[in-house]
Amino acid sequence: MRKYIGYARKYVHPKLTEGAKSLLLKFYLDLRSSHRGDDTTPVTTRQLESLIRLTEARAKAELRLDARTSDARDAIAIMQGAIRNGNTFGLDAVAGAGGCVDYRQQSQSSGVRASKARIAAQFVTILNAEAEKRGSGIFTFIELADLARTCGFSGIVGDFAEFVDQLNLVGYLLRTGRAYRLATYAS
Repeated sequence: MRKYIGYARKYVHPKLTEGAKSLLLKFYLDLRSSHRGDDTTPVTTRQLESLIRLTEARAKAELRLDARTSDARDAIAIMQGAIRNGNTFGLDAVAGAGGCVDYRQQSQSSGVRASKARIAAQFVTILNAEAEKRGSGIFTFIELADLARTCGFSGIVGDFAEFVDQLNLVGYLLRTGRAYRLATYAS
């Protein structure tokens, strides 16, 4: 373990990729813009700096020289989990749905997995509502991406294709050829 840490300190200095930079910046700007209430904690550049350090540390742990969007997504989830678990304030999982730090909000979730699960559950809820409107639970990838963009999910989930693959793996979406069927929608 000492050799691993020594090697990482000496030789591994990750740099953010353009995708990671844009994802972190979008999350930070959404968080700042949503800060409007009197009962909220100020969102400063310290949060952005923390996100950058977490993203680079995530890449460094895997001995990679580039910090990717997946590392940025994990850093965002860690920050959201840390804010939620502070017990004095919380943060909405999706910046477009409020996204401000609010003392009145309490959450009992924990960590990165809960945050990712919450984002997935919120997106599936939106898909269910859209399926009800359309009368069909079948979506193309382009329709899923457009819906995510419209509802503000694209800045949070990062690599959307990977997000859809995860929804497929856990069984929310079932891939059928070139389309996806929403498993929770009963047609």
